[in-house]
Amino acid sequence: MAILTPRSEMPRSNLEDRNFSPSFLEDFRCPRKGLFSRGVGLKPRETSVHLVAGSAVHLAIGTFYSVRGELSHEDAKLAGISAMIEYWQEHSQELRVKDDKKNIVNLTRCISNYFEVYKNDTANFPAEYIELPVSIPMPNGTNLIIVIDRIRIEGSHACIVDTKTSGWPLSSYYFKKYENDFQTSAYYYAVLQHLGHCEAIQIDGVHLPKGTHSLKDDSVRREQFLRSPLQIEDWLNTYCYLTDFILKGFEIEDEGERTRYFRCDQTRCGDFGGCQYLPICQFGLATPEVQVLFVKD
Repeated sequence: MAILTPRSEMPRSNLEDRNFSPSFLEDFRCPRKGLFSRGVGLKPRETSVHLVAGSAVHLAIGTFYSVRGELSHEDAKLAGISAMIEYWQEHSQELRVKDDKKNIVNLTRCISNYFEVYKNDTANFPAEYIELPVSIPMPNGTNLIIVIDRIRIEGSHACIVDTKTSGWPLSSYYFKKYENDFQTSAYYYAVLQHLGHCEAIQIDGVHLPKGTHSLKDDSVRREQFLRSPLQIEDWLNTYCYLTDFILKGFEIEDEGERTRYFRCDQTRCGDFGGCQYLPICQFGLATPEVQVLFVKD
């Protein structure tokens, strides 16, 4: 049974309480990366501009839909943009490496275009189903903890809406990866546990601007995906396998043996332009680059 939790009381992913979020588990696609990021707690010193920009856009859209029922379209739009600007001003100070193309001017253009394209969107999002924190006891004694962007309710139907920001064009090739995506399947499973049914997942794609070029209609795009019972069964098996694997590994006390258990998966080293933990895989945790490039969470 899903447990709805106030956002301020939502537990963090942690091994001690056996709480796992999809992002926590995805770090273990390369077990060694998961060990360094989630076990040792090493975080890159440099905050990613892509992460800050994506979070700012998420906040703008979430704010817009949460107040739209009470305000006019223009006022709801201004509320979303204001929330985004405030977030950017607070968090962009953390950026050591600036990106001239991802700045508040371009993000404001981007999100204003989003609100204009979808100004006639009549989707109904109950306030309690926007930024919904959920904790779910799982069959293997762990807890799945997630926050769902929005759940659209249409009569007896429920559709998950998950905003995704990308610097890549929103092509059919881009959306294809969500046909069986681990994170969105976790949301689907959670809604099944909470509501007893879920009809679809909608990916709400937003193409973040790379400069002052004119925004096109395809800078925002939505696609819907279903999940078959077999996909959800496979997702649950994957979740249980991953969490059991992780918990078993952290029972190993010897550091060398534990590191060998959480092997480096070289097929993932090039993901997203190159793994930030590669210097540690090359020279070990004793390398001076650990102090230079990372901080302890």
